Amino acid sequence: MLLNRPNYDIDFVLEEDAIEFSTALQAQFGGEIRPYPPFKTATWYLDNESARVLGISQADVPDYLDFVSARSEIYEHPAALPSVFMSDIQHDLFRRDFTINTLAIQLSPLSAQWQLLDRYSGVTDLNDGVIRVLHDLSFIDDPTRIFRAIRFSERLKFTIEPNTDQLMQTALSTIEGVTGERLQNEINLILQEESSVQAL
Repeated sequence: MLLNRPNYDIDFVLEEDAIEFSTALQAQFGGEIRPYPPFKTATWYLDNESARVLGISQADVPDYLDFVSARSEIYEHPAALPSVFMSDIQHDLFRRDFTINTLAIQLSPLSAQWQLLDRYSGVTDLNDGVIRVLHDLSFIDDPTRIFRAIRFSERLKFTIEPNTDQLMQTALSTIEGVTGERLQNEINLILQEESSVQAL
């Protein structure tokens, strides 16, 4: 929104049980829920009937909405999938990959509705066109973030800031610990970009 770019990937973070919440929405408005209990997340797939009940055209909503419980995570070893624990929004935002992806819009309570949450200087880096990692072990924890840094940099024409670039170089060897499926997913995402050649 701040870059005036269209976005159809909408995530809702709750300081509650996201699976329970999205299941309640599905019971009231239809569609299909796919829960992912290990990660405390659920995806709500909307259809014509749920759009009708909501009183909007299906063309005006994305195909699905993601709901996640605010959580923190621990990586048992480099490139491992994380162990997930319920937490609050501040800790949830800190586990994101880059500062520009820590921005959130508060929806409740009503007294704070539409407030922009910017705990980690994401707006500054967005305005400066910078890709900056949140902490020094970020790429060690999840080496696929190396691919995402390049993908976002090419898509947005942003610069990877020097310390983040150095941390990427240091973590290159940890890519060997990433499963083939996860690597293929990151490469497929790069290939879907308009700037895929430059990213590769």
